[in-house]
Amino acid sequence: MQISADALLFAAGELYGDTIELGELSEADLIIIAVPAAKAKPLLETMSGVVRENQCLVHAIGSFAPVLLPGGQALTPLSELILRETRCTRIGALAGPALAEDLEEEIPTALAAGSASTEVNTMVQTALHCTLLRVYPTTDLIGVETARALVGVMALACGVADSLGLGPAVRAQLVAAGVSEMARLGVALGGLERTFWGAAGAGELIVATERRGAPDYQLGRLLGQGKSLGDASRQIDRACDGLNM
Repeated sequence: MQISADALLFAAGELYGDTIELGELSEADLIIIAVPAAKAKPLLETMSGVVRENQCLVHAIGSFAPVLLPGGQALTPLSELILRETRCTRIGALAGPALAEDLEEEIPTALAAGSASTEVNTMVQTALHCTLLRVYPTTDLIGVETARALVGVMALACGVADSLGLGPAVRAQLVAAGVSEMARLGVALGGLERTFWGAAGAGELIVATERRGAPDYQLGRLLGQGKSLGDASRQIDRACDGLNM
C-alpha cells in the first residue's frame, strides 16, 4: 500500500519508509501513529516538542490509553491524550475491517476515518484511499475510537468461545450483543450509535473474528485451549490491546 509523501506513518515507535530524524516530523502535514496503547503516552511525550499545532495527528490504536490520575490509574480516549500531551488540535482516528495481514497481502479492505475536522478526513482519504483500501470519513471521532478500542475485547471473547467449540450461534450472539453494548458505551461518551453498526464497529468485529482473526481473537483461542496469558501472549508476539480495556 502506498501513502503520499506528506504522510508519515509512525508504527511501533519506528518510521516505516525512509528513515528520518524525529525533528523532521514537524515537516509532515499528516502523522499517523499505530502503537500499543501502553506506549502511546511515551511516544506522544517524545513527539510533543516537534509537532506543530496545525498538523493532523491520527491514531490507529486499539484501546484507550492508561493514564495516572490523582485517584489512581484510569483509561482515556487517545484523542484526549493527544490534546493533553501535544499542541495538535486537528486529531483523527482510524478503525475498520482492515487486518495488517490483509493490507500486506493487498487484499481489498476498508477503514473508517473519524475526525471533527473535515480537513483531517480529507487528508487521510488523500493519503490512504486507493483501489484496494476504501476510506470512509465521519465526524464522529469518539465513536470511531471507542469502537476501535472495544472490538478487541469482543474479539478476545469470541476467540475463547470458538476454542471451546461453542459453535457459530454463540459467536453470532457475542458479535450482535457486543456491538449493542459497544454502541451503548459509545453513545454515553458522546458518539453516534450508527458508527458502531458500520465499518468501525460491526465491520471490524466481523473481520477480527473470521479466518486468522485479529491478535486479540488469536489470544482468546489460545486462552481457551488452556494456555497461560504469558505463554499465549508470547506465541502471538503482537500487541493485544483488548487486554487493556
